Amino acid sequence: MRAGLLAAALALAPLMAQAQGAPPEATQLQGQYPSSYYKTASQLFSQGRKEDAVFLFYLGQLHWRCLLAADPGIDPTGDPALFGSLSEVVGRPLNEWAFGDPDMMHRLLGEVLSYDAAHPDPYRMTHADSPECAQVRRGLEGLRDGIPAQAEAIRRERTRNGLPNR
Repeated sequence: MRAGLLAAALALAPLMAQAQGAPPEATQLQGQYPSSYYKTASQLFSQGRKEDAVFLFYLGQLHWRCLLAADPGIDPTGDPALFGSLSEVVGRPLNEWAFGDPDMMHRLLGEVLSYDAAHPDPYRMTHADSPECAQVRRGLEGLRDGIPAQAEAIRRERTRNGLPNR
């Protein structure tokens, strides 16, 4: 009986993720290294699933930042350099698109934070409740919370930079 319930729960996990605003890939990526989120986000973005891509990018970024913050002595030429590089290469086009609609971006960041709180990632479980991870979450909350007040400034800056607003 217990195995049947577990199988049913696993089968419903992608549907539950979607109901919470998360793409089904979020469940599939749980337990994987955060760079996997970036890779999947890039693929989804190129397939036109842009909101899903932004969601996964920020979820992966949250996980990766927590890991990095929890290990301040890490070799800066290793994982931190990879994080910075992928955040630029994958993140720039996603952010350029996403901030074209500040209301959507505000909503997506809220969904990322809600999903992350409800689905602790097994890969970072040892860091999930750390003060460093709490600080990382507060940073993402601050970004989300600042968007509504900055929406018009974001739009003006994008116009000055030749980027479209939606």
